[in-house]
Amino acid sequence: MLTFDELWRQLCSLNESVQIEAKTGSRIGPSILETISAFCSEPGQGGG
Repeated sequence: MLTFDELWRQLCSLNESVQIEAKTGSRIGPSILETISAFCSEPGQGGG
């Protein structure tokens, strides 16, 4: 697993990758729970 600093450097240099999906946002709304749930349900992540 990459450290935060490694992920941050990768995000700054690549914008997005297989490990990082970057989105801009101006506020947190109800859809944040759906987003978190979707990431937890990704195959191989041990969640759901």
